[in-house]
Amino acid sequence: MAVTVGSRLGLGMLRRLPAEARPLIRPGTVPTGVVHLGLGAFHRAHQAVFTEAAVGAAGGDWGIVAVAPRSTAVVEAIAAQDNLFSVSALSAAGSSTRVVGALSGVRHAPSDPDAVVALLADPAVRVVTLTVTEKAYQLDPVTGRLSPDSALAADLAGGGPPTTVPGLLLRGWSVRKRVVEGMRVELGGRRVVDEATGGGHE
Repeated sequence: MAVTVGSRLGLGMLRRLPAEARPLIRPGTVPTGVVHLGLGAFHRAHQAVFTEAAVGAAGGDWGIVAVAPRSTAVVEAIAAQDNLFSVSALSAAGSSTRVVGALSGVRHAPSDPDAVVALLADPAVRVVTLTVTEKAYQLDPVTGRLSPDSALAADLAGGGPPTTVPGLLLRGWSVRKRVVEGMRVELGGRRVVDEATGGGHE
């Protein structure tokens, strides 16, 4: 069966795709081992793609739950597609598009911060990764030290659900410390901004 323009991506559509365009792993079968903060194109086109390739080649429970810190648009779109999305690659040799099945779930942090904290505290999660803007780290560019705004200051004081990326991480670590002893590797993908041009790269 041909895939027509306007067809929505989802599990039911996979059988209609050529084999080379299907996910490398069976969607929904890989347990969560990674929580990623930042659901932008950089993560979807790079980290998620390489994570899926690694799991497809060697196995492992490294499904990714991706968390959007602000907008609901991408969360809603990916959830409606059964956590699937497609990536296109262009080169001198030609172009190709395939579906990626690395995501085991998506979350919107402002809508349910407690659920994100629970994910960060889950012993099954061994890696937390981030691709957020420089501003979200709330670091002083001169000293490199934390420079909290009022929202982060409230998160550090506790008493309410966290609303910032550092606040989510700190709360998750705090809860996890109470339930299990262990270590998590944190990998940051910082977005470096050129103040002169307003441009940037990840």
